[in-house]
Amino acid sequence: MEATRKTITKVMKTENQVMGQAETLAEQNNNRGPQAKWAARVDDQLVEALERKVKVQVLKDQAELPPGHILVRDLNGEHDVPLNEDQVVDLAEGNVFYAVPACDAPKGTGHQAPPKLAFFVDDRPAETMRPNQTGKTLREMFELTLDVPLFRDYQSPHDAPVALDAPANFMDGPVFYTRRIEPLTIKITINGPTHVYELHERVVEVKKLKQMAGIPLADDLARVVEGQISKPLDDNGTVEVHCGDAFVSYPKGSCSS
Repeated sequence: MEATRKTITKVMKTENQVMGQAETLAEQNNNRGPQAKWAARVDDQLVEALERKVKVQVLKDQAELPPGHILVRDLNGEHDVPLNEDQVVDLAEGNVFYAVPACDAPKGTGHQAPPKLAFFVDDRPAETMRPNQTGKTLREMFELTLDVPLFRDYQSPHDAPVALDAPANFMDGPVFYTRRIEPLTIKITINGPTHVYELHERVVEVKKLKQMAGIPLADDLARVVEGQISKPLDDNGTVEVHCGDAFVSYPKGSCSS
């Protein structure tokens, strides 16, 4: 009986230790926050990586390199570095690679040189030697218009938008994507439900509404709210419009609200 109690106590202590280690690891991961996605460019292929540090063999397998080929980190010159299959490479130290037959692999000089860096936007690569970018320079690198919404891709549902003046540095993750800007379309009616007009701006000049509907500029234009005609709009002002808004026109001074 005593031996049984000791065994149960030992098992419970072991379980508590394991649970404590798991909670510590979970807390560490939470403190690290969402992790950026990483990727490498291997012979013009996009190879996604689960983490910043990845085995060379994994990169070779994902790029489907033929047997007998060596993976080389591209340092843009004579200092390119051949890599062994059992090495673990840090993509933050350069994520552009190429493959050559083993007999053609560079010998490696042992000298340090700036690596080529590949940023990715919508799975399209662009290479640079500059690790420090901004939202503006990254959009320009990929020939995007400056108003395109750009996001850094995290292993999380809560990706962060990148403003024009915000840093978009390589070390923080090179994978980004864009979202298409949906055109704004607001449908309103003027002088009856059959007269529907489409607008593509939220705030519009009152004169523009009159011109669109062929209303004499001398007439009044008013919004209809719950069947009631509100006071006339200022001809020299603007009005904020929403889908389903209704307006009505009438000769100036002929309608009292």
